[in-house]
Amino acid sequence: LIPDRHKQETYEKATNQKLTGWLVCISGIMEGDSFTLFAGDNHIGRDTNMDVCLYKEPSVSRYDHAIITYDNVYSCFTLHTNSDSVLYNNKALSSGQHIKLNTHDRITLGSCTLSFIPFCGEHFQWDEEE
Repeated sequence: LIPDRHKQETYEKATNQKLTGWLVCISGIMEGDSFTLFAGDNHIGRDTNMDVCLYKEPSVSRYDHAIITYDNVYSCFTLHTNSDSVLYNNKALSSGQHIKLNTHDRITLGSCTLSFIPFCGEHFQWDEEE
């Protein structure tokens, strides 16, 4: 189970930032789970300190297997890989690659496949003054 500390940290992060999108696990041990994305870097890994914590997926690196970044200026999401075991829409990526994400792209890390669902972007952007 995820320690209560992680749930509290996730809640505190969510109350301090506005969501920009989601990842939904569509296959793997965590199938059906969803993860909130925020502006800036969203670190993906198995450790409970990761923004997207795939703690049940032993094939995912503990820290920064990949990073999804939302850029407020350009209103876009990018995927940055830190492992050679990342697939993007079933195509292998090399460590260090940057890919612009589109709605319902599939990201596979180890045995976990995530579907990307943006909230912010071309059709909606949070007002910076709020």
